[in-house]
Amino acid sequence: MFCAKAGLVMRILNCMWSAETEYRSIHKVMHSFEQALQPAEFTHCFLVGDPPNDFILQNAFSLYSSKKHTKNTLNNTIRLIYTTSDTWQYVNFHYLKFRLNMMKILFLVQKEQRAILDRLYEGVAAHSECNILWLSDKEQANLRKYFKENVDTDKYDRIMLFLRIKKEMKQVPFLRTIPNLVFLEHDACQNYMECKYKGRFSNYYSRLPWVRIIVSGATLAQRLQKEHFDAVFVSKAYDQTFLKNLHRTRDVELGFIGSLGSGAYSERKKFLEKLAQKESLLITRTNSGEDYLNMLNRIRFFVSCDMGMGEYMSKNFEALACGCVLITYSQGDEENKAIGFKDMENVVLYKTLDELQHKLSLLRLDKALAENIASKGQKLAEEYYNSDVVGKRIVEALIPDLRKQAEVGFWQQLRNRLGW
Repeated sequence: MFCAKAGLVMRILNCMWSAETEYRSIHKVMHSFEQALQPAEFTHCFLVGDPPNDFILQNAFSLYSSKKHTKNTLNNTIRLIYTTSDTWQYVNFHYLKFRLNMMKILFLVQKEQRAILDRLYEGVAAHSECNILWLSDKEQANLRKYFKENVDTDKYDRIMLFLRIKKEMKQVPFLRTIPNLVFLEHDACQNYMECKYKGRFSNYYSRLPWVRIIVSGATLAQRLQKEHFDAVFVSKAYDQTFLKNLHRTRDVELGFIGSLGSGAYSERKKFLEKLAQKESLLITRTNSGEDYLNMLNRIRFFVSCDMGMGEYMSKNFEALACGCVLITYSQGDEENKAIGFKDMENVVLYKTLDELQHKLSLLRLDKALAENIASKGQKLAEEYYNSDVVGKRIVEALIPDLRKQAEVGFWQQLRNRLGW
């Protein structure tokens, strides 16, 4: 057995040796492969550097594509093994497809929604083979029928839903039958808030424990992981094609743009009303598009107060991208580290009204500091939170193998075929 493995290793080295990758000794390579390779699982392996060489990736994919495979062997036919110093790791086949922009994703989104997320969808599509389907409220309410008439699930590596959660929750029996299922969810923070959805996300996900959930809060993902869910953090984003710093005179010193009506925003409403009693604060709403862009470019200090949410809403990144000094409620050290928020460096963080007022008074006296914070905050948003970058992160979150799905019973299979 060892001789067979050794012969395989030597053939790999002869064919795939890369000058960019340094190996301490051929014996260490042999030993690493001896420990790592399981011939019963893998028919082909490629030894690559870190980052993997595109030429090798393309050849690996060509080899894969030239063979016939069943679903059961899809993930086990080819493995890339790469090295970082002395560590050998497997890279699954979906990583290979991702690197070559060939991961096939079915992305189901809402046709009618308040937020305009077209650029985010384009960001996902730019880094994969993505089929985006826009579902009406009626179509979302009967996913079994919609899939029967419009979807061949066998065509896709991942099927990702970004639909209305209250419609999804009513269709668990059907959702349990969808293979390679992933949820993209931007409202899961409400699972731990004092609102009508408190605890309902956990209850919903517990009925689909193999599904990956991509959420927009780092600490939120950790809380869900502690409940044994396959939760992954990918932040919200902003539309970089439209929202930008217009470099105009800012005639509104302190402002907030957004909703106060929902029960989920009750703490935000109370805080802003208290702040307005002590400072000249503009609280307003605008139409999407030009009105929103122009108003953000009028505001010097943008006040964000995502209290009780545990994560940062997209409004924070939108204000940063438009050149505002972002004064935002701190979601805690761990969330700030994950997002890259640094107090009085690229944002202004606060926990209390007094702290906000104190820091605001400092910035009023030091215009250079305020301008420096705004500049660094804008750079942060442009580099890490534009929709293309976040779209790529979403695709990356789809790469790791999913948990094993429960068997689909005969009755559910029959209902799927009939569409009822």
